[in-house]
Amino acid sequence: MRRNKSIKPSPRPRKGVGVSKIGSNTNTDNRLTHAQLMLGYMFEWGVDFQRRVINLTGDVDDSMYDILDVALTAMEAESKSTVTIKINSLGGDTYAAMAIVGRIRESTCYIVTKGYGAIMSAATLILAAGRRRMMSKFGWFMWHEASYDPGYDRHSNHKALIQQQEKEEKYWAKYMAEFTSKNEKFWAENGVVKDAYFSAAQLLKMGVVDELF
Repeated sequence: MRRNKSIKPSPRPRKGVGVSKIGSNTNTDNRLTHAQLMLGYMFEWGVDFQRRVINLTGDVDDSMYDILDVALTAMEAESKSTVTIKINSLGGDTYAAMAIVGRIRESTCYIVTKGYGAIMSAATLILAAGRRRMMSKFGWFMWHEASYDPGYDRHSNHKALIQQQEKEEKYWAKYMAEFTSKNEKFWAENGVVKDAYFSAAQLLKMGVVDELF
């Protein structure tokens, strides 16, 4: 888990995608516009509205949250049917991860999370937050304590940062315990000093996931 990552632009279709010609109101143009928009989201942002699949790949950051929120909002407006969130991430920003988890748990849809490749650091709680969780047998899960660079600042600010970081780690362990069969003490003690790696089979036994594929 990291903090204070740079913020990427919010997701939006590429230039020309989803924009109809001025004065064009035909049904054909509207269908074409919708198709262009759907393709734009699929290829640029990894969102398949037709199959109700959202891909979360790369750094966990504010941009990832924006993509998830926009996609989920649109899918929720259609129905409460299952939405599958596919995850492959080495981790990222703690607060962005918490925002994503909160959005998943808030959703009126039945959320299935699927882990591929790397489910590490800030991505771990995202996988565990699904209503049904699945993990590829080829993937790995890595849990560790937070890391950060306080930079040059007053001693009092450094102390405040450390105190806040310790609070966040306690909450993180608490939520992992809530979503899995391992207790808070387990999550608080593992991954300290050195990273803790778990195989897909171990995750199944630990109650982090419900099924392997």
